[in-house]
Amino acid sequence: MERNIIINRLMGPDCTIILNELLEGYENNDEIRILDLGCGKGLTSIYLAEKYKNAVIFAVDLWVDANDNYIFFKENNLDNRIIPLNCNAEKLPFAENYFDIIVSIDAYHYFGTDKLFFKEKIKPYLKDNGLIFIAVPGMKDDYEKVPQDLKGFISDEDFRFFKSIKYYENILKENIKEIKIEEMKCFNEAWDSWLATDNPYAVNDIELLKADNGKFLNLIGIKGKI
Repeated sequence: MERNIIINRLMGPDCTIILNELLEGYENNDEIRILDLGCGKGLTSIYLAEKYKNAVIFAVDLWVDANDNYIFFKENNLDNRIIPLNCNAEKLPFAENYFDIIVSIDAYHYFGTDKLFFKEKIKPYLKDNGLIFIAVPGMKDDYEKVPQDLKGFISDEDFRFFKSIKYYENILKENIKEIKIEEMKCFNEAWDSWLATDNPYAVNDIELLKADNGKFLNLIGIKGKI
């Protein structure tokens, strides 16, 4: 995708950079179904469709209008392979064992931090040995409250979404085989891409990153199979 397209549709740290690292080493030319859960403005769905040429992508988001995403997919000649939907992650309208892969970039932390969520709301829709690729913003450690350096940038309400690698290991390890959870290497690259835009939210985030200074914020990659 061209840089100007990415800039216009980013909603946070560059999801295409994050997804590129998360999928590193995984290739598939089969006719597969992929759920892009929390697809935002469709950048990750386009990326998946271009990388996996025989895949059908279901681009699901609660807040971004499916009509807007459909127009975007059509403009990129991918409307025949990417299906946009507005729905809640807690009530997905799919048959069980339907997907080969479920991807979620910069969204899962908003709905999936309860211990039973993956088992009850996500796992049923994956085929046996289906794959999961998740990336979430988080913290380098567990904190009971917002670190002093980040007060004024992250509210108490928002802070409840930021968990550590250890936290995700504890809630997911029983339901994901060959699970791998680690700090992602593309933190700076993904953030720099976002901060280089003129999005007003990105402008505000410049001060957040300065205040953090590499001490607390993390980008967590999660992958494995069921």
